[in-house]
Amino acid sequence: MAIAIVPFQDELLADAAELLAQRHARDRQVLPDLPPRFAEPAIARTAIVATLRRPHAHGVAALENGRLCGYLIGEMVFDPVWGR
Repeated sequence: MAIAIVPFQDELLADAAELLAQRHARDRQVLPDLPPRFAEPAIARTAIVATLRRPHAHGVAALENGRLCGYLIGEMVFDPVWGR
């Protein structure tokens, strides 16, 4: 089935936090100096929420069969020297 790309919504936070925690746990196997706290879904959720609440942040989610399989959150930064 095709993957649908939709705007990121708060209803996806729990699944997004789980994906981030799993990814962070795998990354720590290669880079053990990374802080362990983000391997906890509750902490990962806090980080996602903080990022989404930034002034110019937006996110999209990838859904496969209605289930979150990935997401991307970014923030437009207006730098006085470099621009957007």
